[in-house]
Parts: sequence; C-alpha cells; structure tokens
Amino acid sequence: MAVALILGPIYLLSGLSMLIYPKQWKKVINGWEKDHFALLPMLVMSMVLGLIIIQMYSVWEWNVWALVTVSGWAMFLKGAAYLLLPGSLLKSALAMKKSTAMVYLGGLVGTAAGAALTYYSYMA
Repeated sequence: MAVALILGPIYLLSGLSMLIYPKQWKKVINGWEKDHFALLPMLVMSMVLGLIIIQMYSVWEWNVWALVTVSGWAMFLKGAAYLLLPGSLLKSALAMKKSTAMVYLGGLVGTAAGAALTYYSYMA
C-alpha cells in the first residue's frame, strides 16, 4: 500500500513530536488561534491530499488499511470544515485543541496510527 508507506512514518513522527514537545505544539496552535488565516494553505493541501487518497484507495474493510481510507476522508472533511466554519467557531475549536490533554491525545492517536501503518507497510 503506497499511501500507507508515506502516511505511516509521517503520523508516527508527528505523534511522537506532540508527545515529546507538547509546549511547542501549544505555541503553534496559539499562533493559529491568533491568525487562523495562516492555516489556509495547509487546509487546501489537506483537502487535495485527502481527495487523492480517497480516489486512490477507498476500501472499507475492518483491518489496518481502513486507517488510510479514514485518513483521506478526515483530511478532506477537516479542510472543508475549516474553510466553511465562521472565524469565531474556528478560533474556539483551536482554543480547545491547545489544551495539554488534547495535544497528548493527538500525539497518542498519531503515534498509534503511524506505528500500525509503518509496521504493516514495511515489516509485515
């Protein structure tokens, strides 16, 4: 699975980064909260990548590869939601994300998903 070969290490490293450096991630999220328009290029790229993943691989089976499909849909829907949400709602969503617990939760989810995809892509 070519997409998992790319997503696995990215998720794994991003998740580990959130777990190791939560204060720095909170600073990044604070910056996004102050200027949510800075997210625009990343959100457009997220939607493009999500649509590419959906078109290349959209299989709904109960196995580790479902993470790829779910990731594609999540990328697309997150980008679309951020573009369509009013600024005040977007800022409040970003404020919730900057809590230490949410940073750690994101790190744990990213690390687990990345470890599973990396393992099954490269080793299994």
